[in-house]
Amino acid sequence: MKKFLSYIAFTFFLAGALLASRAAEAKPLVETFSNNERDMSKIVTLLVTPLVVNDDIPEEEHFFYETITQTWATVIKTSKIDSRFALKTPEQLAPLEQLFGGASGASADIDGAERAPSYADAVITLTVTDAHQGIIAHGEQVRWIPSVRLGGGYWHDSWHPRGGMSLQRERVPAYDEFYAAAALKIEIRDARDGADTLLYGISARDMARSGMMPVPPSLTRLTDNLIRAAAAELAKVKP
Repeated sequence: MKKFLSYIAFTFFLAGALLASRAAEAKPLVETFSNNERDMSKIVTLLVTPLVVNDDIPEEEHFFYETITQTWATVIKTSKIDSRFALKTPEQLAPLEQLFGGASGASADIDGAERAPSYADAVITLTVTDAHQGIIAHGEQVRWIPSVRLGGGYWHDSWHPRGGMSLQRERVPAYDEFYAAAALKIEIRDARDGADTLLYGISARDMARSGMMPVPPSLTRLTDNLIRAAAAELAKVKP
């Protein structure tokens, strides 16, 4: 009976290790930077600039820009972020300049970041630094898969276990695997010190693989989820 229980425990251990490894692979890598020399409590008003994409997006990703633009506009206004900062867009700065700066309506054509020092403490920018799809060529593989045979029976009023561990040979033919990879950064930079000092930064990257499926993973969905993961870190910024 002890051997029987040991076999069951070992089987559950293998299954748990496999699930844990897959979960770890699916989690995006997010890193943060905080400027410890600056007092973040003085950063109240943020100018939210339009997002930047520094890569060519495949034509098959028809609604990439629209999707991530909408996602960024949504996550930046979540309750934790919106309660921490007063968020302003470049369009919202034009009426302020006309009202308090005595400028003409032509000031609306000036880049929002140039007007930020007068009406914002810092500028926040989302930049998609990498967004591409590719192929990974896999050669033929031979795997040895362990299996546990359990059994036994009663004989002379006692349990006699039978079974053991065996190895099964599995052959995986050569194949091409599709993947999608994305990386981005969120930067909060000082708008008043004249040096564009980085106050807080978040970088995130992730990759999705198709396995043996013949369809490339969605680059739009991958980037969308990556923005949400990075924004979750942004909500943790403390004054």
